[in-house]
Order: sequence, then structure tokens, then C-alpha cells
Amino acid sequence: MFEGGKGTEDGEFDSPTGIAVDGNGNVSVADTGNGRIEKFSSTGRF
Repeated sequence: MFEGGKGTEDGEFDSPTGIAVDGNGNVSVADTGNGRIEKFSSTGRF
């Protein structure tokens, strides 16, 4: 489970538009509002 508010800091999102999970359970979130992809471990660590 991820908790993140609206913003520009690590772990925060503006307009998340996509999510992907790799074979190891790591999660990538496409945040078009901030122009970046944020990556998290399978345990939710940034």
C-alpha cells in the first residue's frame, strides 16, 4: 500500500497516470504532472 499526497517531493504525485509492477514486485508510477516516473521497492520504499 502506498500513501502519498499531492506535491513535488519524493513519494508525492501531481497527476499519476500509469503504474507498472516488475517481476520482483517493484512499482513504477508515471506522474505526468511532475514529468517523472517514481520507483518504489516491493515494500513501498522510495
